[in-house]
Amino acid sequence: GQMLMIGEVLFGLMEEAPHVSIRTTDLPVATAEEALMRGDVDFAVGHIANISKSLYRRKLVSETFVCVVSRSKAQHVRKLTLDDFLSGSHIRYSPTAVSLSRLNTEVDRVFRSAGLKQRIALDAAHSFGLSAIVAKTGHILTVPARLAEHYVRISPVTIHPLPINFPPFDISLYWHEREHQDPAHKWFRSRFADIVRGQPSE
Repeated sequence: GQMLMIGEVLFGLMEEAPHVSIRTTDLPVATAEEALMRGDVDFAVGHIANISKSLYRRKLVSETFVCVVSRSKAQHVRKLTLDDFLSGSHIRYSPTAVSLSRLNTEVDRVFRSAGLKQRIALDAAHSFGLSAIVAKTGHILTVPARLAEHYVRISPVTIHPLPINFPPFDISLYWHEREHQDPAHKWFRSRFADIVRGQPSE
C-alpha cells in the first residue's frame, strides 16, 4: 500500500492540500479493526474479509495473485505450470498489515493434495527487495498483481498467472462510523479513493 498508493496520493494533493501530513503504520488485520474503533488510526487500507458493523468501507481496486519469476529463468519457461509451481522453491510473502492467510492456506492445501511439502526458501514480512532476490535466485514469488507489475519495472523478473484457482479480492479503504460524517474525513477519504482509482478531481 505504501509503495503503490501513498506516493500517488501525496503527489495528487501537492497543489490542493500541500500541508497534508500522512503517517503510516503496519498492523495485523484484527489489530487494525481495534485501532479504528478506538480512534488510534483514521483509516485502514487492505482486505478485511468480515468487518464489524461499526466500520464502513470503500472499494479501491480489485486484485488477483500472480507468480513472479526470474526473467532469465522465464526464457526457458513460457508458462508456469502447476508442476513447475509444485516442484519449485518459493518465497512466501507474509506481511503483517495484510492478510494473505487465505492464499497461504490454499497453497498448503494444493501441496498436501499432491502429497508434497512446499519448499520455502524465504518467508518474508516485507515486500522491499523481493524482486531483486527473485531475479538473483530463481525462486517463485506469489504476490498481488499490482505489486508484481511494479517489480517488473525495477528488476529483471516476469509475471505468470498463478497456476491454482484463487478468486480475485478487493482492496478497500476502511473507517469507523464515528468519523463517517466528519467533513475533513469525508474529503480525505474521497480524494484518497479517487487518486488511487485514477479518477480526476471534481
